[in-house]
Amino acid sequence: MTSIRIRNGRVIDPSQRRYEVVDLVIVDGHVDGYIGQEAQGSFDREIDAAGMVVSPGFVDLHCHLREPGFEDKETIATGAMAAVAGGFTTICCMPNTNPTIDTANDIAFVFAAARRAGLARVLPLGTVTRGELGRELSDATEMAAAGAVAFSDDGRPIWDGRMMRYALTNSLRHHKPIVNHCEDPVIADGGVMNEGRISDLLGLKGQPPAAEEVMVARDIELCCAWPSATDLPYPPR
Repeated sequence: MTSIRIRNGRVIDPSQRRYEVVDLVIVDGHVDGYIGQEAQGSFDREIDAAGMVVSPGFVDLHCHLREPGFEDKETIATGAMAAVAGGFTTICCMPNTNPTIDTANDIAFVFAAARRAGLARVLPLGTVTRGELGRELSDATEMAAAGAVAFSDDGRPIWDGRMMRYALTNSLRHHKPIVNHCEDPVIADGGVMNEGRISDLLGLKGQPPAAEEVMVARDIELCCAWPSATDLPYPPR
């Protein structure tokens, strides 16, 4: 049994409603409890965290690990290393790699690379449509069974309402969410910043709020269209 005492840190733990300077005891990698600073005991290691925050590991729901295909920018191992350096113990990686994360084998590849790295826990998202092209649904059920936590075409909006309707149908069956980039590309029309006085002053093409609002409203209506997964037609391949 290995025990560690983290002394003098400001513990922020919402699950325990704690926001105070108190010592934390870890036994065999698990939080064993809190003790007052005056408490005595024998520990294998003591860490002085004065002036620092001690908290549960952070979770990043949207990160880009760039592997496979863009290893010159980042790998799963280097991304996980950066995550733990910043206090993130779980990261969810987007599927816009090359090739994109479209299959159960792709999901397995991410998990295997994360295990080899042995750092942050890496949870992959699969694509909603193959290649993020918006033409054909990926096999979400297969990827969900392999461990995908959600589905997204990342920065490419699922602009085809019929395709999004069937993607949401699948999401009810496998109980994994769809993460859509809510932006109507026709209304956005290549805008590079919010449309308004500042975009006019800078001479930059603006993007009206309606570009996002219209797609958000569409997706809400699609979510409310059917009462249960048992009533849904199976989407075409």
